[in-house]
Amino acid sequence: YEASVQSQTIKNRIVGRMALGFATGDVDMITKAQADKADFNARYPDMPISGASERQAMRNRVRSQMNADQTGVASARPLAPSIRDAIGLD
Repeated sequence: YEASVQSQTIKNRIVGRMALGFATGDVDMITKAQADKADFNARYPDMPISGASERQAMRNRVRSQMNADQTGVASARPLAPSIRDAIGLD
């Protein structure tokens, strides 16, 4: 169980870093994340980082940035009505 949790954490860090690199245009960060992905996939071929997980991370990054721009709160999910009320958005 711990190994699975740790590998998922590493995967999330790698795809998160890749998404951040694309969002900010940081070529060095993208290159490093792609190299880390290749290393991870070679080391753990039974649970590779897929294109689908990369796309999901990028979608979440875009959603978080859009919410942060609109509300000041970085979250991939829409704010609950009670939170919107508390920060004066409704």
